[in-house]
Amino acid sequence: MTGIAAMLYTIAVCSIMVSAAYQDLMMREVRNLHWIAIGGLGIVHGACTEGFPSLIWGIPLLAYLLSPRLVGVPGGLSVIASAIGALMLWHSGHPGYMTAPLLCILLVAAVRAGMRIGGADIKCMVCLAMAFPEWPCDTLLFDLPAVPAVSIAFAAALMCVAYGLYLGIRNIGAGCPKGLFFTTYEIGMVDARTAHAWPVEDIVDGARVYSPIQDMDAFDRLEEYGEERVRVSPMIPFIVPLAASLWAVAVIGDPLDCAALLRDYVHLIAASRALRAVQSGLVHKISQPLHDHLAAIGAHGI
Repeated sequence: MTGIAAMLYTIAVCSIMVSAAYQDLMMREVRNLHWIAIGGLGIVHGACTEGFPSLIWGIPLLAYLLSPRLVGVPGGLSVIASAIGALMLWHSGHPGYMTAPLLCILLVAAVRAGMRIGGADIKCMVCLAMAFPEWPCDTLLFDLPAVPAVSIAFAAALMCVAYGLYLGIRNIGAGCPKGLFFTTYEIGMVDARTAHAWPVEDIVDGARVYSPIQDMDAFDRLEEYGEERVRVSPMIPFIVPLAASLWAVAVIGDPLDCAALLRDYVHLIAASRALRAVQSGLVHKISQPLHDHLAAIGAHGI
């Protein structure tokens, strides 16, 4: 893919992500049309550059993500077929194509293990891995991401951590329990119903208690109990930070490379301080005998 074509391809995927992020922000739901477009672009791009193995890699995986009927054995066979195509591409010198099927397996396993990950979030991350098994164009500041999906998810996670810190600052002096300090906030009962948030409080046996059960009917019980404010946990539209991090990676480069530069800078400062300490010790070691000798001369009046 030429430079201009790679740039247009990247802009197209980033633009689709902006649309998906806006829909997620407004509705907390995203239409599958976005993932069809992003995954389809990835399949077409792979077919144009790598040929038939990309079709074996991409079509079963995209079908598994978007079809509710591909569950159980058919779904497993779809992912296995995708992994076989990815292995063929890896054998031809493109290991990045393994990212999408492996990521799909890990995310689905995490959901089965009890982690709360939205279906749209899974589709988004896997389709981004399909669209960018390898980064197609140059960036401005840092190196190209070796594994684009990991770099994008890393930057998005940093943004979520920043939001958690904001919630922590907001909860200072609010009487928030320790375990909810960075994940919840307090809001008026009227606003809570339209705030895209889950209640973390409920009325049990006539008492207001903290509840981990995400039950929207708790708002009614709290209101009937006479409560005017409630503590809630926001439904984070994770596709918003994913879209922002995609644009950041596209323009700036790999955030992991930035982290490596920061690590090297810290090591350089530490080495510089150690060198100064060694130099100071050497100067003292050399100058002390001379100082003692001059002091002896002065003591004898010579």
